[in-house]
Amino acid sequence: MEPCIGEIRMFAGNYPPAGWFFCNGGELAISQYTPLYTIIGTRYGGNGTDSFNLPNIITGVIGADMDYQLGTTRGDHFVEFGLDHIPPHSHFINGRMAVSTVTADKNDPTGNYFAVTGDADKEYAKTAGFGVYMAGDMLELELGDLVRDESKVKLSDFILGNLQPYLCVHYIICAEGEFPQRP
Repeated sequence: MEPCIGEIRMFAGNYPPAGWFFCNGGELAISQYTPLYTIIGTRYGGNGTDSFNLPNIITGVIGADMDYQLGTTRGDHFVEFGLDHIPPHSHFINGRMAVSTVTADKNDPTGNYFAVTGDADKEYAKTAGFGVYMAGDMLELELGDLVRDESKVKLSDFILGNLQPYLCVHYIICAEGEFPQRP
């Protein structure tokens, strides 16, 4: 069966066969390739007076969907995350808080541990006991809304590659062949 003008095929060679072009968005003269222009028009670019463009399938995949007009492109190679991509959420932190077995001799918590109470105004000690921890439900940690504060989390630095696994081949389009007949 002879190929139809406008037919697109995958091709593993490094040059297009005679009568075919790589689907690389290249510009062609309407006067030289009138049959192909008749099939694809300016759907992929060109001025429609002197020139038209071939489909550009170098950086994408071919897809078909009845909801989109033929020749339109969809999808992104990269996705940049912003704060609007992350809904408010919580993180649960499991941990233990060491407690000093030494009698409290400090009233400032900075750099110290909760300790066995000594004087009424002292609750902290410089050294911690080994293997002694507060009960897990004694510790409540409030992180606040860090994710929504751009000064603390800068999501615009996160760009995610958005490519499915793929195999590289050329797409070629037939410019010389059988003119496709309508059914």
